[in-house]
Order: sequence, then C-alpha cells, then structure tokens
Amino acid sequence: MMSHSGQRDRPWLRPFEQAPHNLVGYAADYPAGHYTGRHTHPRAQLLYAIAGVMRVETDHALFIVPPTTALWLPAQEPHAVQMPDTLQMRALFLRGSVARSCPGTVAVIAVSSLLRALILAACNEGVA
Repeated sequence: MMSHSGQRDRPWLRPFEQAPHNLVGYAADYPAGHYTGRHTHPRAQLLYAIAGVMRVETDHALFIVPPTTALWLPAQEPHAVQMPDTLQMRALFLRGSVARSCPGTVAVIAVSSLLRALILAACNEGVA
C-alpha cells in the first residue's frame, strides 16, 4: 500500500515512529539483496549494522555503512537502503525534541564500543 506521499506503507514501523518515548531502538535482520525503496521517517534515525554492510542513498550522496560507522538521518530525510549481503540492522528513532541538538544534515558517525553497547541496549528495550 502506498501512502499519500507516494511511499510504501510500513505498518511494522509505526510503533517505533509514534512511540511516546524520546528514543526507541529498532532491530531487524534482512536477506541479501533486500531494498527498502525510497522513504522517509517522521523521526530522526541513527542507522547501524551489527553485521553486514548497508548502502544508503540520499538525495545528495551515497553512503556505504559498515559496522564501524552509523549513519545519522534527520527526520523526513528521503533515503533508500540496500543490503548487498545479509544484514543485521539496529536503528534508533529519536523524537524531534531530542534530535534538535544533533546534526541537521545526514552525517557519518564513528561507532565506539560505548555507542555500540548503547544502541544494542536500546534495541533490547522494545517499544512498550
């Protein structure tokens, strides 16, 4: 199903995008060749792969995101993600009030051991 903005409806993401929490972790594993199609999110997103590599295309650049880095995407940033091989994605969705102090543009973030642990902990919390 397509939304009024022309992108595919993603009902499984709604709980993460509409949660009452300031920060929500999302975990999903994808098969090789999976492609999300171009889309946006109402919340800012930090994309991270614990295993595998993502190819993320925005309107202005193409990013190859290995497990040593994450990609910051401001809210409503159009992007598409391709998984050349199997991928274990972990992501954080941040409410606007929290994301205001973060970059206003797409940015590559080095993932330290501490940041990795925080991402994984947030993903283990669930939405509720």
